[in-house]
Amino acid sequence: MVAREYGIPAVMSVTGATTLIPEGQTITVDGDKGIVYFEETTRTSPNTCAAHQQE
Repeated sequence: MVAREYGIPAVMSVTGATTLIPEGQTITVDGDKGIVYFEETTRTSPNTCAAHQQE
């Protein structure tokens, strides 16, 4: 898996994801926990920033 080689968290094998997630829907992916969030989030969320700063 390419993401693992680069240390990028990813969510894999989500059956039906392309039919469940509408085109243009904003999502947040937590690859460490394997969770995809559908609600709107800001790009500067404290949790998101903290996760990126750890890398």
